[in-house]
Amino acid sequence: TGGYSQSPFSPMLLIIPMLAILLRESPLHFAGYAAAAALLTSLLARMPRAELELNPLHGQASALVTWSCLALTALMGYVTRPTL
Repeated sequence: TGGYSQSPFSPMLLIIPMLAILLRESPLHFAGYAAAAALLTSLLARMPRAELELNPLHGQASALVTWSCLALTALMGYVTRPTL
């Protein structure tokens, strides 16, 4: 495979917190899933890639966008979560 950066399934890590909200998990579980997604994303993104040889800032920019999307998705999902 092409690794994390080339995989079509890597964005699925970012929707785990949203799925936790839709499944009405507790806020503690939601926070755990969000933390696990952030940890896995950061660990997998550290793998060497060819783009980094051409532009060393590519990895930092990609990490910033990925973490921002995860944070925004988690915040919007938590704020708009269904309540019983």
